[in-house]
Parts: sequence; structure tokens; C-alpha cells
Amino acid sequence: MIDFTGLTFTEAVRQYLQSFRLPGEAQKIDRFMLKFAERYIANNPSTEFANADTAYILAFSVILLNTDAHNPNMKTKRMSRAEFIKNNRGINDGQSLPEDFLTEIYEEIQKNEIKMKDEVELAPAPQPTGLASTIANVGRDLQREAYVLQSEGMVNKTEALFKSLVKQQRRAAKGSDLFYSASHLEHVKPMFEVAWMPLLAAISGPMQESEDMNVIVICLDGFKQAIRIAGLFDLELERSAFVSTLAKFTLLNNLAEMKAKHIEAVKALLDIAISDGDNLKASWRDVLTCVSQLERMQLISSGIDVPELNRRK
Repeated sequence: MIDFTGLTFTEAVRQYLQSFRLPGEAQKIDRFMLKFAERYIANNPSTEFANADTAYILAFSVILLNTDAHNPNMKTKRMSRAEFIKNNRGINDGQSLPEDFLTEIYEEIQKNEIKMKDEVELAPAPQPTGLASTIANVGRDLQREAYVLQSEGMVNKTEALFKSLVKQQRRAAKGSDLFYSASHLEHVKPMFEVAWMPLLAAISGPMQESEDMNVIVICLDGFKQAIRIAGLFDLELERSAFVSTLAKFTLLNNLAEMKAKHIEAVKALLDIAISDGDNLKASWRDVLTCVSQLERMQLISSGIDVPELNRRK
């Protein structure tokens, strides 16, 4: 929801990093910066960038330049303008960004440090005197030390990500058509960890909106396969997300609204319990809830009224 319309690239990066605390994990940083790039290009379609990938890589480059220029713990020689331009060579869909554009970014960062949300919040306050000063300084120093420790770890991970991204861009620019086939079962796990959220969205949408049974069967098969993969690799979050979503599609808690697709969802959930029950672990709760609701329906249909059923419970 952040609006970057009309902002320069460095202004947008600055606003983004001061809007929330950027996490320290490399995979999360990668996803946050990818969303930044997509949003910036959407708000500024006439920029110098060929696509969002360019903004994505340049954002990492700007963070590294900012750290190099302003981190007092950096012991090596500071990055020169020429080095910054060289680092970003070929990132614009195989082409290089204009040197004057990169020079403007370099000079702006040198003059005006981008401070992330944590750094802004830890900025020194007006200094009290006496014992109050001592207590305040101790507390603030401990906070800053903790932040610097986390920040340095994040910088190292960001630098590794940036180098990897630039290498990928440059390899792609050479027009190489060499591909490698994933041949080991373990290759599936990292691929699924990256793709599971869009996969869940892709099969949940049609399942919710469509009444075409051919579409429903495909979606339910997607649920089955995803749950099987998550179970085999013991991916708790992913397994729970797919099983609980499928359980909601059974609509057993609202019999008046049930349709044919919801009956198929019940069948699919029970099929999963039979075929992959050994790997469901905590997700058995959703399956057993479904079974309990089915039994309740059966008792009601056999003539037992709801008050009597509640007394039995």
C-alpha cells in the first residue's frame, strides 16, 4: 500500500526502509525487496528500468553502498563511484543503467545516509544529567549494540544475495541456453518452500469461485499433492495451511450452503487421511473435526434431534 509515485529511487528506498523493521533473515529480505521493486515499477512505469528485476537488484546495491559509506565498523577501503557503477553493470536486462543516473544515486547516498527504522528509533535523545544520564546511556548503548549486531548479520546476508543476483543477471545476459535438470528428491523441498504460497492461492481461488467440476477436481488434486509434499518433508507451516484450507472448503459447519464441490472436498480430505495419514501430525485435528461433523450429520439424519445430541456431547 506504500505509494512511491514521483519519488526518486533513493527516496523510495529510504521511505521503504523507514516504514517498518526489515527482518534479518536472508530469505525474508529477498522477498521484501522483491515486493519493493514491483511496487516501485508499478508506481513509476516510465523509469530507466527495463523491468522490476533491475529495481530489485539495484535496491540491494543501494543498501550495500549505504552500509559501505556510513558503517563505522567497515575496515576496508570505501567503495568509489567507479566501483559502484561497475558493480551494477549489465543489471538492466543485460544492459547497463546510465552512468549519470548511478552517479546521482552514489552522491546522494554519500551525502545523506539511509537510516532504517531501528536506527531512527535509536537516535540519541536530549541528554539528561547526573544519575539519569548514566542510566539512560547504559540502556541506549545496550540497545544500539544489539541493533548493530543484528544489522551486521543482515548486511552480510544481503551482500551474498546481491552478488548472487548480479551473477544470475550477467549469465542470463550472455544468452546461455544451458539448463540443469533437478534429479534428486531433495530438490523438491526448497522449490516447494518458495512456491507454496502462490500455489495455495492458485488452487484456492478457483475452488472458491468455480462450480465447474472439472476445475474442482484439478484443484483438489493440487491440494492432495501439496499436502503429500509438505508431509514427506515435514513442512509444518505449509502442511497446516493446505490442510486447514481444504477443511474449510468442506463447509460441514454450514450444511445449508453445501454444494457438490464441498462434498468432493470432504472426500479429498478423507482420501488424504488414508493415503498420507502417517505424515499429517498436528493436521489430524482438521481431519478428525471433519469426521466428527460427518458423524453428527449422520445422527441427525437418523432422527436424533439436536438437543439430544448436545446432551450426549
